[in-house]
Amino acid sequence: MKISLSQVTSLEFKKAVIAVGGKPVTLSELECKGAEYAITSDDVFFMTERPKKILVLGGGYIAMECASYFKKLGSEVVVMVRSVPMRVYDPQVSEYVLKYMTEDGVEFINQSLPTEIKKNSDGSFDVVYKNDKGEAAVLEKVDTVLSAISRRPYFDQLNLSVLPGIKQTNNHKLVGGVNGEQERIHENIYAVGDCLEGPPELTPIAIRFGRFLAKKLDKQIKGEEPKELNFDYKFFPSTVFTYPEYSFCGYNEPEARKKFGSDKVKAYHGLASVLEWAMILESPKAYFKAVCLIQPDGQEKVIGLHYVGPNAGEVMQGWAVF
Repeated sequence: MKISLSQVTSLEFKKAVIAVGGKPVTLSELECKGAEYAITSDDVFFMTERPKKILVLGGGYIAMECASYFKKLGSEVVVMVRSVPMRVYDPQVSEYVLKYMTEDGVEFINQSLPTEIKKNSDGSFDVVYKNDKGEAAVLEKVDTVLSAISRRPYFDQLNLSVLPGIKQTNNHKLVGGVNGEQERIHENIYAVGDCLEGPPELTPIAIRFGRFLAKKLDKQIKGEEPKELNFDYKFFPSTVFTYPEYSFCGYNEPEARKKFGSDKVKAYHGLASVLEWAMILESPKAYFKAVCLIQPDGQEKVIGLHYVGPNAGEVMQGWAVF
């Protein structure tokens, strides 16, 4: 029997799991006049025409992916970023990806913010923005403004305020750690996926995390002791689907040096020819980087691997099992 939310008055439970996922944050009218003209990454799937010129707002992986595939579809692409693109990733690897995207024709406007989107009589838009010098500038004749600035948990129909002591971050994510369990946000309430602070917003991790929690809760309900209380997601492979793809597993170099100390970390990187690109005139090189932790006996253990090249996601899957 199908039950609508309007029919539900109350539900009793011993334990509950919040796994609502996230949704794109829309551009604020307070920050940018005419924000209603901007679309989100969700709206891309309903577009019926390829834009001739598109402005992508944001510097995260979704913004970079959108910029890459619109460029490959033939659009003129401009990316506007509040700070710098891909700042949460390994700096050297990000630099290589952005270098390739720039050479491919993607234009980047860094350290800038849109202040107004004006619609022209021909249906195009002029975007007024504050540049890195604090001066007003205009990007003219844009067909589409795509906002990929952030995502937030989808809590619209949940009255979380009734839970005393529940904690949320500035971007509204739930904070776990109750009784030492990373996904436990309240006495008998848990969260997994994009709505939980900590784990990366990645589908494979959310699925694996959900399975882990289900098995743990099953043990606890039966009065048995779970084998593990917390789930280690650090060494799950991940891919940013730019062109070329960027895939990684484990720590990036700044993370490793901060966690283990600079004197205990070594990084190796280089370029390599790729057979798939061999027949392309002036073909780019694949980039790889290994982050290693020096062991007490002097040996080095790989704790981070990064690769930029064709089919990077598939390449990293194999290395991740080690």
